[in-house]
Formats: sequence, structure tokens, C-alpha cells
Amino acid sequence: MGCNDLFDHLVGALLQKPRHLQPERLSGLEIDRQYEFGRQLNGKLARLFTPQNAIDVTRCALPLLFGIGTIGDHKLKLRGSAGPLLPICDQPIPVGTLHVVMIRLTRDVKRLPGAEALAMKGDRRRRRKPRAVLLPDTNPRCFLVKRRPRLANLTDYPELDFADYERRLASLQSVLQLIQQAYLGSSERALVVLEGWDTAGKGGIVRRLGWALDPRSFKVHPISAPDEHERAEHYLQRFWRHLPEKGQIVVFDRSWYGRVLVERVEGFATEAEWRRAYREINEFERVLTDSGVRLIKLFLHITPDEQVRRFRDRIINPLKRWKLSYEDFRNRARRSDYVVAIEDMLEETSTKFAPWYLIPANDKPFGRIAAFRVIADRLGKGVSLKPHPINPQLFKQARRILGVSAADIRRAAKKADRKMGSKHVSR
Repeated sequence: MGCNDLFDHLVGALLQKPRHLQPERLSGLEIDRQYEFGRQLNGKLARLFTPQNAIDVTRCALPLLFGIGTIGDHKLKLRGSAGPLLPICDQPIPVGTLHVVMIRLTRDVKRLPGAEALAMKGDRRRRRKPRAVLLPDTNPRCFLVKRRPRLANLTDYPELDFADYERRLASLQSVLQLIQQAYLGSSERALVVLEGWDTAGKGGIVRRLGWALDPRSFKVHPISAPDEHERAEHYLQRFWRHLPEKGQIVVFDRSWYGRVLVERVEGFATEAEWRRAYREINEFERVLTDSGVRLIKLFLHITPDEQVRRFRDRIINPLKRWKLSYEDFRNRARRSDYVVAIEDMLEETSTKFAPWYLIPANDKPFGRIAAFRVIADRLGKGVSLKPHPINPQLFKQARRILGVSAADIRRAAKKADRKMGSKHVSR
């Protein structure tokens, strides 16, 4: 049933004598733009009703298509000149349903302003200048860990409007594409380490990096528990095999920090082993940065309530259920132990040559943009993003076979420079 058919069905049912609406005819409907549709219905009812008419909806489990919200002792106003509606009900109405409701128009209410006054008021609203929206700050310096953080004291979890998020994401993805192209054929290489709570959004960041970057020089390594052969080796040895080559950008979804997090909390490493690991990790990362690897370490933090909400979403949604495991619930049961381990890790291993960035990720769009800002800032620092000049031999063949002239290439290069300048702007 489309929106127009449902609209006519509801209006026809409400304007007839009081009767029972059949909920089975309305259940399971998925209607886009419910609130806009509801406002249209309210406006149409306001024009059709007179003080002698009444609406009687009895025992109807009807999805809220009217954009009303909770119906309790609140007064409802319909647009037009019909006046306010006074709902009368024998018990509070739960959000999302209409149940045993009697709505009547009263005779002794003041009429709303006329159509002319409403039109003038609407014109004034349209002429009013939009207010400036203060966007949350995603500057990488805001997330830099300089001292021991207290996760329980983090209270600022910014949110980002979805339209602004998409605009920023597209811009940052374009910048990362330019950075990747600048790395090709050079000695530059980068390693991104993603750590964070379960369901914090590490996979979402990895996917959006993969959407933008060419897989020939972009690699992702999801790190799980070591197998029997790897347990017989030094715990850092398996990571040496996956370090980036020249021109590559590599992402580790979890990393060698498992030694001071899960292995420490779950008892897979002795106290002497995980305490020694802080020094070993710092020395390992110093070797990487001294050899020219750009190392970016991100930790995504979410609150316990937000984690529970995401767990519930995963278990309910069959497309996300594969992400949830028994270990996720077991880790949550020991969250206090993990908080101490995370704070120790950030304090002991956030160094000048390989600092940690602690990102509040309760809002997924904000967490992704903040992570992308840090990655683009660290990977692009000191790197020329101008495209490589065309190979003379390649240009000679293109000129002979394709008829491309030097003027065509210069015009295309100017257009690319303008586009690159508009994209590579810090936001």
C-alpha cells in the first residue's frame, strides 16, 4: 500500500462514524518520510473537521504515522483554522502506539490566526538568516595523549551531522588518494595501528579506507590470537612479516598491544612478561620510525552504555551477528581490569616518535572523521601531493596514438591542481 492509498484509507476511516480500525491492515507497513506524511494528514484533517465532528480511535495498535510522539495529557494543535484538539484518554499512551484514545474538538477554544497571518509568519521565517552551526573540532592535537588519561573522566563525546560527515569523509578520502599516489615509487611507507574497545568502530574505519585506496599498495592485517607455531616464537616476530614495504600503507586491526591488554588481563602472559613488553614495544616502534616508517596509533574509546547498545544491535541484526562472539561478553565482564590496562598502555607507550591518539567514538561519524584527520595529517606531513610528471616516452606514444597534445596535458594539470587545492584543506 503506497503513501497516497494509506492516506486516503486513514482519512476515510477517521471521517466515518466511530468504528474499529483493523490493525492487521496497517501493521508491517514501511513508509518513508513518516513525519512529513503525518504533517500532511494533520493539515488535511484540520481543513475537513468542524466543531461538530469527532475522531474516535478505539483499541487500535497503529504505528505513529502522525509524528505526534507521546499522547498523554498534552494538547495537540492541527494546522489550519480548526483549533486545537484535546485528547481524552483513560491511561497514559506508550510512545509508538495509539491505544483507547478519544479526540474531540471543543467549541470554546480560540481560533488560530488566519491564513494571511500564517503566510506572513512563514515568509518571515524564510527570510531569517540561518544560524551558524558550530562543528565539532577534529584537529589531531585534540586527541594526542601526553599524560596518563582517565577514561572514566572523559565526558565530551561530540556528534557530527550526517550530511557534514559525508562531505568531510569524501574530502578526506580524496586527500588520502593523493597521498597514496605520492607514496608510489618513493621510499615512503606507513603503518596504522587500530586499537579500541569491542564495537568501537575499527572495522568501519578500515572499510572506508579500503573504499578510497588502491588495494595494490594498501594492505589490511586483522590480528587474532596467535596460533601454536606463533606462540612458540617471540610475540613480536609475527608482526615483522607484515610490515609495509616501500610505497605501501598498511593497517593493523589490533596489534602487538595485545600483550599488554588481553594477554595481561586474561592471564596469558605473566606479570614479568607484560611489564617487560612496554620497553620492548617502545624499542620496536623506535626501530620502525628510525627506518622511515610513518607510525600512527589510534585508540577508539566508547562508554559502557554505548557498547551495550551496539552489542544489542549486533545480536538483533542478522547481518551484524557474525561480529559478536562469546569473548566480547567475557571481555565486558572484566571492563574495569581493561580500563586499568588501557590507561597503563597509553601512559607507557605514548612517545614523541610514536604518540597515541585517543578518540571519543560514541558517535560513529565523528570517530571516523577524527581518525581520518589524524591519518591524513600524519601521512601527508612533508609530502608533495602534486601528481608525478608524465614519462616522456609515455607522452610520445600518447601523442602518436591518441593525438594528445602538450596543451591538453597542461589544461588537465591545472584543473587537477585546482581540485587538489580545494580538497587538501584542513577542516
